[in-house]
Amino acid sequence: MKKHLARFLGTLVSLTPLLMVGPAAGSDVEVHGFVSQGYAKSEDKNQYPIGDSGGYGSLNFNDYAINVSKQITPKLRAGMQIVALDRGTYGKNSLQVDWAYGDYRYQDWLGVRVGKIKIPLGLYNASRDNDYVRNSILLPQGLYTEYYRDLTNSIKGAGVYGNTPVGSLGKISYELNIGSIPINEDSALGKAMGATAMGSTNFSTNYKLDWETPISGLKVAVSGLHSTWTGTSSWVPILPATNWEMDPWNRKVYSLEYTLDDLIVTFEYGQEDFDVDYGDGSPIQKWRSDSWYLSGVYRVNNWFEVGSYYNQYYVDRNHRDGKNFADYFYYNTSNMKQHDFALTLRFDPMEDLSVKLEGHMIEGNGLNWLVDLAGQNENWHLFLAKATYIF
Repeated sequence: MKKHLARFLGTLVSLTPLLMVGPAAGSDVEVHGFVSQGYAKSEDKNQYPIGDSGGYGSLNFNDYAINVSKQITPKLRAGMQIVALDRGTYGKNSLQVDWAYGDYRYQDWLGVRVGKIKIPLGLYNASRDNDYVRNSILLPQGLYTEYYRDLTNSIKGAGVYGNTPVGSLGKISYELNIGSIPINEDSALGKAMGATAMGSTNFSTNYKLDWETPISGLKVAVSGLHSTWTGTSSWVPILPATNWEMDPWNRKVYSLEYTLDDLIVTFEYGQEDFDVDYGDGSPIQKWRSDSWYLSGVYRVNNWFEVGSYYNQYYVDRNHRDGKNFADYFYYNTSNMKQHDFALTLRFDPMEDLSVKLEGHMIEGNGLNWLVDLAGQNENWHLFLAKATYIF
């Protein structure tokens, strides 16, 4: 871990001068980031989200990020973020460009971004890597699974955004992005499909619409992501070497958030629809999953916060009993769902530092597809701890 942290800090030193050029260099250049180290302990047969988290648990659960930005003109800003993460089975602390774009804000109602842009999907996807900004360690996995992080992280292209008041109805904010999603066989999804090659094709589109309602503290949002994926796998369930295609691949999320003093209550519902053509002449397989969760977070005082959520996920929303598991090359009904009750205790012992303890009681393993699907327990537990420092 020390070696990876040294690489991370070295990247900070090398990146900072890149934006600190020209007559405006100085106070308008901002450098921020975070360092987060976690611990995960799951059961031997249900290792999640870290592939080696059984037994005594695993420390292969960390996130590092550095971002540098510069206000070039009053309306033009540029920046980038380098991130490294480790999830045991994937990530491996390899450095990657998380986002990098130029942002021209013409007016409040219209701005333009060009580059690699974070994808707003649901309330928390764009900020999911920064553990400090939320209560829970793991976001509800039915909508924010760790294994889809690369698939929904960023889009290379261009986008428009803005916000405008709508009189007595409140305020509307929007974002629309078009481009391609950079992903390859080293992603968690690629590993699950045994991919030797993987990528997105054509244009991907992403949108989000937020409504700050006239009811104080109540926000409503809808967001979506559309893409197409192709790949080559040395192993796909029951099939030999195969060229496959996911066309289309769609996600939609509907969100409600209500804030009352020190209490935040959130509800989100999402659907995932995609069709898989395995390229062997067999019928196209249609996946129609969904998930919802309800969460509550209460700030007790300036150093302690407690939060909890309950999340349900179904592989097939049209057959929630899961009896059609064989249609998905699964072994039993527990592979077709995942229900998760989580409790988080957050401590803030000093400014810019958070320490969290989190427990999960889980039924089913519909999201745990990087380990043996046949050998998992239907009812299992997960314990997590994480410390995050932001700067």
